[in-house]
Formats: sequence, C-alpha cells, structure tokens
Amino acid sequence: MKKYAVFAALLALGAALAGAESEERSIHAIGVNVPIWNHRLPNIAYLGDDKAGFGDFDLETFAVGVDFMYHHLKVRESRFSSFVDVEFGYSNFKPEIDGKSFDSSDFNLDGFNTRFGFGLGGAPLVNDFVTLAVHGTFGLDVAFAMSSASYNTVTVDQFLFNFWTTVGANIDAAFHFTNRVGLYVGVDFYINLIGLGVYGQDSSDSVIDLFYVSPGGFNTDIRVGVSFKF
Repeated sequence: MKKYAVFAALLALGAALAGAESEERSIHAIGVNVPIWNHRLPNIAYLGDDKAGFGDFDLETFAVGVDFMYHHLKVRESRFSSFVDVEFGYSNFKPEIDGKSFDSSDFNLDGFNTRFGFGLGGAPLVNDFVTLAVHGTFGLDVAFAMSSASYNTVTVDQFLFNFWTTVGANIDAAFHFTNRVGLYVGVDFYINLIGLGVYGQDSSDSVIDLFYVSPGGFNTDIRVGVSFKF
C-alpha cells in the first residue's frame, strides 16, 4: 500500500512540474511574522553602586515577537528568484543570567523590533496555482526592550538594545486563489552572526556595558499574509 501511495505522490509532483510556467512574476505580500529568537550575550561587566568591578556574567535571552510584514518575492523566467522583507513590531525577551532566570515573568522585557532581510535562490515550482521558492538569506535586526518590576521589595529596571546580523535559509510559497490575489506563507531558519548592544539594570546593583551578540543561536520565523501577483 505504501508503494502505491509513494507512486501516486510522485505522479502528482510530476504533473505539477509538467504544468509549471516559465513566466516572470512579482509577488507582494502583506501580513504578520512571528520571530522566535535565541541570543547569548557574553562577558557583561557587573558593577555595584560604587562602580567597583564584581567580575562578569553571560546574559541569554529567549524572545518571541509579532511583526507587521511587507515581503516582495520576484521570480524571473530562468527560475532565479529573490526577495526583500521589511518588518516592524513587538518583541518580548526572557532574560537568563548565568543560566538562571527570574522567578516571575514580570521581569521579561517588552519592546519593539525592526528588521530587514533579503534572499537569493530559485523557484522549483511556478504554475497557475502556486509559486514555491527557496533562498539563502541575510538579515539585519534591531530591537529595544525594557521592564520595571519589584523583587523582594527591590525595584529592578532593565533595558536592552540590540543590533545584530543573521544568515540562513527560507521557503516562500504563494497560493493563487485568483489571477491576482492569494495566500502567502513562509518559514525562515537562521543563526546569529555578530552584533552589538547594551544591557542595563538599575537596582541595588547596576549593570551597564557594551557587549556583542555571540555567533550561533538557532532562530525561526513563521510568516503568513495576503499575496498580490503581478
């Protein structure tokens, strides 16, 4: 039975590829993106009120956001494809210091992010019903977040500013319900390259220092929106 199922799937794929078009097309998509980030920010100097050095620590953050997205996918007759992506939205960072997180989510940092990305690749499937493309990607990201919460009668204020770069791969798919309008979905998988930022904490102790975004850290984007084909 499995053999027949595999055979039927191959026939369906072959039929789809046989019906593929070679026309050039431009697809504009507007929608939302959910980025899921992991950052490691090592060697932040730890200072007391008297500014005496206490050593350093590693700050790790797990973040989830919701962004408004504009995505432009272009496919040429040769099947070479490219995209540009611009986003702006909300992000929430959960901090861990030397592997230890705060007891309460009140200490999570809330803020905004803005992002720009582009990719180069190819479109293996282009027909009247679907456009499917795969790309290598590069991104530029900026995020700012802050929080204020009380812990054992002590108020802790935090802020975080990051600028970092990413590299990875993505899959773009547009399903055409009419000749012009359809559904866009996309997924990105990428890692951090390098970046700069500042983490600040104001309480009985204070922590303010420049740091770098450590390379690595696996991230994912999930996009969905309305597409317009031209």
